[in-house]
Amino acid sequence: MKMRVHAILILLILFLLAACQKEETSVTRPATPPQQEETLLRSWNFLEEKNHCRLYSFQYQSVDINEEEIVLSAAMIVPKLAVTQLSEGIPQVILACHISLFDKEECPSFFCANEKSTEMSGLVQKRNSLIIVPDYEGYGVSADRKRPYVVKDLSGRQCADALLAGMDLYRELSKNAFLPRLSTAYRCILMGYSQGASTALSTQQYLEQQELDAKVHLKGTVCGGAPTDLLETMKALFRDFGGRADNPFTIAMVATGFCDCLPEMKEYSAEVYFSKAFIDSGLLEWLQSGLYSIGKMKEMTYEHCVNGYTAPDGTVYSAGQARDLFPVLEKKALSYSLEADLKEMLSPQCYAYLSETDLYQLPESGEGPMYALHKALYENSFLGGWEPRHSILMLHSTEDRTISFSNTKSFTEHHPLAPVRVKELSYGDHILTGTQFYIREVFSNSDFDSL
Repeated sequence: MKMRVHAILILLILFLLAACQKEETSVTRPATPPQQEETLLRSWNFLEEKNHCRLYSFQYQSVDINEEEIVLSAAMIVPKLAVTQLSEGIPQVILACHISLFDKEECPSFFCANEKSTEMSGLVQKRNSLIIVPDYEGYGVSADRKRPYVVKDLSGRQCADALLAGMDLYRELSKNAFLPRLSTAYRCILMGYSQGASTALSTQQYLEQQELDAKVHLKGTVCGGAPTDLLETMKALFRDFGGRADNPFTIAMVATGFCDCLPEMKEYSAEVYFSKAFIDSGLLEWLQSGLYSIGKMKEMTYEHCVNGYTAPDGTVYSAGQARDLFPVLEKKALSYSLEADLKEMLSPQCYAYLSETDLYQLPESGEGPMYALHKALYENSFLGGWEPRHSILMLHSTEDRTISFSNTKSFTEHHPLAPVRVKELSYGDHILTGTQFYIREVFSNSDFDSL
C-alpha cells in the first residue's frame, strides 16, 4: 500500500514539474509589472517557434499626438539558445524600426508569425540578439487609427515606449530557466531603413533628450536611406530628377499623414495638395484603406495606364491621360516600376509652391494649406534642436532617387559635432539598396559591430 502511495506521489511531482516547464501558449497573458517601477507593458502572446527563434507579440501603453494614452503593439524575436550557449547572457538588444508599409497586415506583430519573418530571424541567429519590432500607430492593435506617417517626435516617443516595454517583457520571460537573461553589459542598437531609419533616429533623439539612454544601454543607431530632411527630399525631385517621383505613394502618405494627425493641418484635406486626375485615380483611397501592398497598388496603376479609368463623378480618363500622370511605367518579371510627373500629380498651387519656394526659409508666420505643409515638412526634418551624443552609422546609396543622398549630407551639415559616420553605397535604387542593407550590411558587415 505504501509503495503505491509513494508511486502516486512521485507521478504527481513529475506532472507538476512538467507543467511548470511547459512552453508558452498563444493565450494572451497580462504583464506582471516589476516591483520597483511601473511598466508600460500591458499584455503579451507567444506566437510560435521558427528558425531557432521564439516569436512573441505584445501590447504596450504610449501616447498619441494629443498626449492621450493609447495602446500600441509590437513583435519580439528571441533567440532559442540554451543558457549554457550564452553563459554571459544576451549581449545585444536591437530596436528594429520597419520600412514604410502600405498594407496594414504586413505589420510586425502580424508578419512575425509567417514567412516574412525570415530576415529578422536571420538577424537573431547571426547576432544572438533580442529584437523588438514596433508596429507604428495605425497598425496592429491600433489599426483603426490614422497613421502619423513620418511625424518625427511622436514616432520616436512611441518606439522608445515599445523598447522599454519589450525589455520589461523579456526580463519577465527570462525568469524561466530555459531563456538566457540579458547580459549585465548588453548594448542597445536602434536600426532601420527608409522610414525605419528616420524613426530610429527619432527614437535616439527621444531617449537622449529624456535621459533614458543610460537606462537602455544605448550604443547608437544604424540607418540606411534615411529621409532626414523632407524639404531636401522634395527639392531634389525638382532639382536632380526632372520633377518626377519614382515612389508617389510615399509622397501621398506624407500629405495624408500630416492632414490626419497634425493639429495645425487637420483643417485641410489631403486633396488640396493633389490634382483631380491623381485623386480620381483612386490612389489616395487605396492608401487610406490600408488594404493594398505597394506591389498591388503599382499593379492597379499599371492597369489604369493600359485601360484608362473612370472617376466616381463620371469623369473618364483615357490610357493616354493616365500615362501623362505616370509617364514611366514598366511591367517586369516580378514587379512594376513607375514614375509620376509631379506637375500632373500635384495641384497647381502645390506644384508652384514646392518647386519655386526657397523651402529652407520658413516664414516666421503664415497661413493657408501651403504654409501649413511647408511648416510640417520643416518641423519633421532633422534640421537642428538636437545634437546626438551616441554613435550614428548612416548608409545611403548615391543612386537613390526616392530619398536622395543629399538627405544624409544635410544631416551631417546640421549636426557637425555629432559622432556620425557615413558610408556611401552603390547597390542601385532605393528598393534594391534596402535589400542589400539587410543582407550585406546588417547581417554580415563588421561596420554594424564596430558602431
